[in-house]
Amino acid sequence: MNINLVEWQTLRPTEVDFLKGIVPTFDKRAAQTADELASSDKLEILQLRSGIEIRATSWVGRITLGDLTITVRPKIDGAPLLNLLRYAYSLRDLETFAPTGYETTTEAFQDLIVEQLANEATELISRGLHRDYLRFNAELASPTGRIDFAQVPYALAAAKSAVACTYYNRSDAVILNRVLLAGLRLAARASTDNQLTVRVFRLSQMLEDSVPAMQLTTAELDKASRAIDRRTTAYSSALTLIKILFNGMGVSMSEPGGAVPMPGFLFDMNVFFQALISRFLHEELADFTIQDEQRLKDIFEYEAANNPKRRRAVVPRPDFAVLSHGKVIEFLDAKYRDLWETSLPREMLYQLAIYALSKSTGQPSATILYPTLADDASEQIVLLKDPMLGKKRAEIVLRPVNLLQMDMLTRPRQGALVARQRQSFAHALVFGAKHVARTKLLASAVA
Repeated sequence: MNINLVEWQTLRPTEVDFLKGIVPTFDKRAAQTADELASSDKLEILQLRSGIEIRATSWVGRITLGDLTITVRPKIDGAPLLNLLRYAYSLRDLETFAPTGYETTTEAFQDLIVEQLANEATELISRGLHRDYLRFNAELASPTGRIDFAQVPYALAAAKSAVACTYYNRSDAVILNRVLLAGLRLAARASTDNQLTVRVFRLSQMLEDSVPAMQLTTAELDKASRAIDRRTTAYSSALTLIKILFNGMGVSMSEPGGAVPMPGFLFDMNVFFQALISRFLHEELADFTIQDEQRLKDIFEYEAANNPKRRRAVVPRPDFAVLSHGKVIEFLDAKYRDLWETSLPREMLYQLAIYALSKSTGQPSATILYPTLADDASEQIVLLKDPMLGKKRAEIVLRPVNLLQMDMLTRPRQGALVARQRQSFAHALVFGAKHVARTKLLASAVA
C-alpha cells in the first residue's frame, strides 16, 4: 500500500478513510526498523485499534516497511528545491538537468539526488576520469620497475618465466573513481524511477571496465574527501551527493552490528536548512564574523564535590553566533519547522531561552530562523519574564525565512541589484526587517 504525506504532517485513521482498519505486515527486521525510526524521531508509525497513524517530521524521502510504502515530500519541491540544494551544498549547476520529471507527485525526494549524481558522473566521464600513478605488485615476464630480488631464487626453483616486480603506472583505479562507482551502485538501489535506474546502471557499467569495485564505508568516504585537491575539485559535488545518499540509506539499530541498510531513503531537511543559512550568512555578512555551532562553555557545570560518576556537563551549541569586533551580538538557531503554521514546541523555547540568557553584551535575546512559504509570515517575539516582578528578562524571536525568496536570491549569474538585495536579506535574517528598514531610513536622511 502506498501512502503519501508532506513533512510534519500527521495522518490519522479518524481523518483519512484509507487508513482505517489497516494492519501492516511487518517481519522482525521491519518492526525493528520502524521502532528505530520512531525512537530517532524520523518517522512514527502507530498501530491503533482503528487503523494506523503516521507522523512525519523533518525527514523526507521514501521507505518500505512490510507491505507499506511511505513517501514523505518536502513542501518546497521541483526547481526551487534543486536550486537551494545546489546552493547549500555548493553543487555545480549542470545544464543537463531537466526538473520536469521531479515535479510530478509520484517522484520521491531521493530521485532528485540520484538525478543530480547521474549528471555529475556523466560530466566526469565525458571530460575524462582522473588518473594517477598507483603502486602495483605483480609477477612479470618482462621485468619493469623494481625487481624483488628476494623472490628471484624461489622463481628459479619453480622454473617460472616471470619475476616479482614493484612498479608504478597511471590508472583510473584511484579512490575518487572507486567511490564514484560505489556511489552510482548505491544510487541505483535508491532510485524509484525505472528510467533513472537504467541510466545510473549504464554509467556504473562504463566505470567497471577500468575501476575496481569496493564496499562504500564512512572510512572510504573520508579518504576520498582528503584526496580532493586542485586537480580533482570536479569530484566535490559528486562526493557530496554520495555522502547524502550513504547517510540517508542507513539506520542505526540498537542490536549488535550497528548500522544496517534501510529499505529506502530518508533525508533530514534540518541539515539542509542549516547548511543553506550557513553559506548565505557567511557570504553576505562580510562586516561580521559568523561562527557555526559555537560552544557555550561554563553555562552548566557539575559541582566537583557532587559528581560521583565524573560526568561532563552539557555544552549548548547554537547553530550560529554573529560576532562584531570579537563580541557576540546575536545567537541564531535554524529550525526546519514552519512556526508560522504550527505552534512553537516547548523544547525549542527552552533551548533558545538558555541562549538568550547566556549573552553577556547587549539585549538578552536569541532568534529562531524557520522556513516558510507563506508571503504574509512575519516576525513573532516571545518574552521571557521574571515570574515575581513581571519584568522582561529576555526575548526569543521567531523569524521566518521565505524559501521562495531565498531561491530567487541564490540563483546563479545575477547582477549587482540582486547582490544588494542578498545583503539586505541577510541583515534582515540577523537583525530583523524593521531594524534594516530603520537603518536605511537613517542613512538616506544623513545623505
